[in-house]
Amino acid sequence: DGDIWAATNGELVQLHNGKPRLYSVKDGLPDDRCRVLLQDSNGDLWIGGFNGLSRLHNGKFQTFGSAEGLNDNYILSLYIDSQKQVWVGTQSEGAFRFDGTKFQPGPAILSHEPVFRMTESADHTLWAGTSRGLVMVRGDLSHRFTIKEGLPGNAIFQPIDDNLGNLWLTGPWGVARIPKASLEDVAAGREHAVIAKQFGRGDGMTSREVSSVSKSYYAKDGHMFFATPEGISVVDAH
Repeated sequence: DGDIWAATNGELVQLHNGKPRLYSVKDGLPDDRCRVLLQDSNGDLWIGGFNGLSRLHNGKFQTFGSAEGLNDNYILSLYIDSQKQVWVGTQSEGAFRFDGTKFQPGPAILSHEPVFRMTESADHTLWAGTSRGLVMVRGDLSHRFTIKEGLPGNAIFQPIDDNLGNLWLTGPWGVARIPKASLEDVAAGREHAVIAKQFGRGDGMTSREVSSVSKSYYAKDGHMFFATPEGISVVDAH
């Protein structure tokens, strides 16, 4: 509807026709410190923070916790897949999927660890950034990529599919571009290490580090926007 929403460390902010409205614990949020936002296929807004997960539906907040199967209140990421299913990444208990009523544990490979951000490729492969590497999940197949297999670092904040055959990764070490075919070769045992091209200050980035909190973005025109502690770095993926 044209409204802009912002997650801040002080409250949830809504800009409606340029006028701000602020939401806090007084309005039903579990915490004033908001971290990530997601609008689902029904138009509801999900808000993940440092102390819980809420959904704004018809002007009212509903909070989810252990009673609904969500065993960690520290929310790192929110994602909606091609099946319109909401995924939640947490600080210590891994990933969860919302079945419409409760949260179910995600794949076992994504349990009991921080899950930063997730994305899905056109072939329905789920990619997740974790503190212990990049995780690939496709059906019953799963694989974890680490520095032992050529990643620039084990902490992966966000994987981004450029729809050109590459996966871009962000982390405290910068940005890397890896052909998905290279990742497939390693997962299948055909190769021992991925082909990774790493980018940093020498390539024009404003900072070597990419933010773990702010979401980087891939635009339809092929430009990629990377959120860093020192501003936005932009690259044309083509």
